[in-house]
Amino acid sequence: MKKKYVFTLIYILLISCSKNDFESDISLEFNNFKINENLALIAQPISFSKLRDGSLVLITEKNQIIKYDNFGNQIKIIDVIGQGELELFSPSIVHNNKEGFMIWCRDLLKMVAFDSEGNPIEEFFGFNHSIKKFVVKENLIFT
Repeated sequence: MKKKYVFTLIYILLISCSKNDFESDISLEFNNFKINENLALIAQPISFSKLRDGSLVLITEKNQIIKYDNFGNQIKIIDVIGQGELELFSPSIVHNNKEGFMIWCRDLLKMVAFDSEGNPIEEFFGFNHSIKKFVVKENLIFT
């Protein structure tokens, strides 16, 4: 009886560990990626996203938004802190999309889209609650 039970558990485990059918079109592989503080000192990171060109965008707990090249060097400090148009008061989540990346502002309940160079290009309103996670797929935002 115990042998049957053990074999059943092993079989279930093998089935559950089989390859997933979902495949992403973006590589999330980081091999020995070390970030450098060559332009500014940074606080504790809270969110990051790898862009299609291999660069990295990072948000810190002190509301810093920093873009790194694929060698880990800071290439741009994105200074859009504020409450106006295309500004973020408390950036908290960053995700990549086809054209660049998007950042969620938890206090103003909006998202701002950036091009691949880190310039703000568009903002999205209409959220009635804060979100913890979002995905951008074919110009649609899923929360």
